Amino acid sequence: ASVRDETRLYGATFEQRFGRTSLQIKAARTDFERNTCNIFLGACVPAPFVNANFREQFIAPFGVAGIPFPGSGLAFGGEDYTSDLVRADMQSQVTDHHNLQFGASFIRHDIVYAETRGVPGNSGAAEVVPQLYRAEPTEFATYLQDRIEYDFLTIKLGARFDYGKAQGKGFSDPFNPTAGTTAREVCDGTAPNINSTPFTFTNDDGDVLTGSAACLASTPGANGKPFLLDSATTLAQADDFKEAEARKAFSPRIGVSFPLSERSAVFFNAGRYTMNPLYSNLYRNSGIGTTAGDADGFCEETEVKLGTNECYPPLRPNNPDFVGNPNLFLEQATQYEVGYAAEVGSAYAVNVAVFNRDETGLSGLVDSRAVQDIGATYSGEGLPSYRTIVNQDFLTARGIEVQLRRRLMNYWNADINYGWSRVTTNSPPPERSFEIAAGGELDRTKLREIVSDIDQTHRFNATLGVSVRNEVPDWRWGHLLRNASATLTYSLASGFPYTPVRAQNILDTFNDGNAADVNTGRAPTVQQVNAILQKGFNIGTVRYGAFVRIDNLLDRKNCEQVYVNTGTCDSGLRDFSNRRVGNFNEVSSTNFDQPEFFGSRRSIF
Repeated sequence: ASVRDETRLYGATFEQRFGRTSLQIKAARTDFERNTCNIFLGACVPAPFVNANFREQFIAPFGVAGIPFPGSGLAFGGEDYTSDLVRADMQSQVTDHHNLQFGASFIRHDIVYAETRGVPGNSGAAEVVPQLYRAEPTEFATYLQDRIEYDFLTIKLGARFDYGKAQGKGFSDPFNPTAGTTAREVCDGTAPNINSTPFTFTNDDGDVLTGSAACLASTPGANGKPFLLDSATTLAQADDFKEAEARKAFSPRIGVSFPLSERSAVFFNAGRYTMNPLYSNLYRNSGIGTTAGDADGFCEETEVKLGTNECYPPLRPNNPDFVGNPNLFLEQATQYEVGYAAEVGSAYAVNVAVFNRDETGLSGLVDSRAVQDIGATYSGEGLPSYRTIVNQDFLTARGIEVQLRRRLMNYWNADINYGWSRVTTNSPPPERSFEIAAGGELDRTKLREIVSDIDQTHRFNATLGVSVRNEVPDWRWGHLLRNASATLTYSLASGFPYTPVRAQNILDTFNDGNAADVNTGRAPTVQQVNAILQKGFNIGTVRYGAFVRIDNLLDRKNCEQVYVNTGTCDSGLRDFSNRRVGNFNEVSSTNFDQPEFFGSRRSIF
């Protein structure tokens, strides 16, 4: 499959300064389009999937008339979204000791996602699973902070308020599509707030049946379903869906720096941070923004949320994905940091910081509860079993960082820093849960902490710089070094975790039971040396500059992904159910810029 995407960004900024106050207003629009399909002679092949199991059979007999090749990828379609942003920030030095900052931002998204996925089958054409949603979520945030500075003390106080609305209807209880009110309860007259009298029905023999027996024995209606059971199912649906509720969060923050002497100080920072859940986790398989029937093709005309023409979530066993949840909350992180900073001698400075970060309410996958539904309300499933996403996961990071710096003197400077950290979580992120399930690991991640995918225990960096400005060395050709510099950086870091596979021989390598505990292996360490050379020179009244940057100066081969049965990069057996081991993907911790509060530290995830 070929992927074509295009992004257009339009932006404008207005800035006004008056006295000791400055105002900045920004507006922007982002348009994004993606289309994934197989291209033949400039056109998308209209048959996206043929045989997802035997790729060598993707040949002309399976093709479309006039096109000798069919589609062979497992994704067909794309997405189209527009995001509009308006933001205002104001800063004012109201007194000699108080610097106020406050602002607000508003974002509106218009999202259309339409993609079809092929599911590997045993033979013949692949099964096709459509994915479609349309939504217009909004986000609003405002903040206020005050920087209070005195000779003996610096305090930063602030707070941020976030508000988000996902739009659309989702299951009232993500674990249970009946929301606790089933057709059986309505038939038996035990459903709260609906009725108190059991249904009755007289059969052809004159027997009077009551409750569930009456519903199941009643005469079939036009849809082939017993008419009393159909009525009970409709009544039970009344509380199954609810509008997405607003996501709100109040995030206080404080930073304190207290001098111990003229050349040393201790500092303490604490704050709460929030992150909007990924919209694909809110909307996938939710039916939001769809129209039942052939127009969208997401569901049949009868598979609708009560009182609407919008599709309800597909609960079919063949659905390879999870059911989204538009009622996900904001994910939160609480972070603490305490440290010591001091100058040593005339050229050196040392900085030590200890931190702890707790992230709660992270999005994670769970299995639905087994609730019998005699009405087979959704997708004809009497005992629906599906995966959904809720705010149940957590992550904890703690560590220490030590830094020694030498300021530029006698043409050279240096920076050495070391960090030790430990990052644990209770479950892998949603996008990896299916891979882990295929490897037989998922059940081992419940109810206990495991090492996180992004845990990197040791990190060491050393930078050596040589710089010449206007005072050039007093030796021949020394003047050629004016405004020149060279920097060499060495880094050494622990490898990322992976899940080992214990194999006795090649035949049982991929058996699920052979997977060890999650992330108990560690990939080899990684090292790299980078260099940059810079030279500035003047021509008339204009200064020009040139630089040469060399990444991985020594051309070192670092291990990015290991073989899961050996833990090395150059020998072993491949296990595609664990193909992601040893890889690292950094995820932004915010949807848009938050004010850099007390020089807010590195993002853990």
